[in-house]
Parts: sequence; C-alpha cells; structure tokens
Amino acid sequence: MRGYFEIRTDLALEAKENLEKGKEELTGIHVREERDDEHRIYTTTVSIDTENSAKAIGKPVGCYITMEVPEMMDEDEDYHREISIFLAEKIKKMRKRQKGSVLLVGLGNRNVTPDALGPSVIDNLKITRHLAKEFGFLESTSTQVSALIPGVMAQTGMETLEILKGVISQTQPDTVVVIDALAARSIKRLNRTIQISDAGIHPGSGVGNNRCKINQDTVAYR
Repeated sequence: MRGYFEIRTDLALEAKENLEKGKEELTGIHVREERDDEHRIYTTTVSIDTENSAKAIGKPVGCYITMEVPEMMDEDEDYHREISIFLAEKIKKMRKRQKGSVLLVGLGNRNVTPDALGPSVIDNLKITRHLAKEFGFLESTSTQVSALIPGVMAQTGMETLEILKGVISQTQPDTVVVIDALAARSIKRLNRTIQISDAGIHPGSGVGNNRCKINQDTVAYR
C-alpha cells in the first residue's frame, strides 16, 4: 500500500535526507550539525539559499533549525525546562527584532489530538499585553505578549491568514511566532522533534490540505 501514497513531511531535515538518498545535487543547501551531549539535544540547521535549491528540496528559502530530543517524552519537568531554555535561545537568535511586542499564534484544532499542539501551547503562555495597554504596568524585563488561536477553516469559515492579517493590522506586533504541529516521515521523530524557521509556514501542507501561506510577506502591515 505504501507505493500508492506520497509520504509527506514538514521537516526540512527529512526533505534534505530524501535528496541525499536520491543522490541529487545539494548546491545552495547548507547543513550544520551540533551535539549537546550534556542535555541530550541534537541540532541540525538547514539553510536554503537559492530558489533553485528551494524547488529541489520542496521548502521555501530560509533557515530551518531542527532540535531532536530523544528523551523529550519522559515526564521530567526539570529536563523539560532545560529544553525550553535551549529552544528559547534558538528563537531569540532567529528573531529579527530583538525588542518589541510579540504575537503568538497557535494553529490547529484543539479537538483533534494530533493537531492540538498550537492551542495547547497558547493555553500555557503568560500573556502580558493587556497589562501594559489597560493598566500601564509591565515588568521591565517583560515583553508585551499577545496570543491568538484562530481555529481551522471548518470551524470559522475563514482562512487563518485572513484572521491573522486583521489582528496584526490592529495590534501591529513587532514579531509574530506561529506554532503548529508538523508531519514527519520517520516515526522515530514523533513527539521528540522541534523545528523552528524564519521561512514561515504553510498550514496543512504536511497532510496535503494546503491553505494560504503565512510568512513575513503575507502578514506584513507596513
């Protein structure tokens, strides 16, 4: 049965591995690997530099950082905190504007377990924008954080991008972080892999249900 279906992936790392299996030329695609044996975190950075390489690998031009954490499924709060700190540092380095407000968007359907990551992350965030806007109070070390769970088209009748553009035009955040569950080819990467990218996201692409792309160009309000 496998031969009748195209196995999809949202991970640039797996797309790169697939190119290597086909012995295709990787010109314009650069890979850097890092091992943190102390925290058991293995990071691969895939940089896609040209439109030709983007077409070959099937991913937009940009930087894709994949963290593989084999023990992430363990119920160890201290270890999860270490992973969170490591991830936060990677996001900070990728963030183009180091200061300013942040809008976090949790994509997906909270009623469907494999698609509920985005809403679940938003449920556990500390939201601070209202403290500054309504009460004029915000800790000096804090960032104005707002959040949105736009749902899916079957729930709202609207494209996620349409909802996002409306909210962004009104709140004008300096940075938008979009969180979504990703499809992987390899079962060994399920529940233990995190990818972050500055190339935006194409909701539903991992399962062939393509929606409008969300990236810097499509959500820009300036």
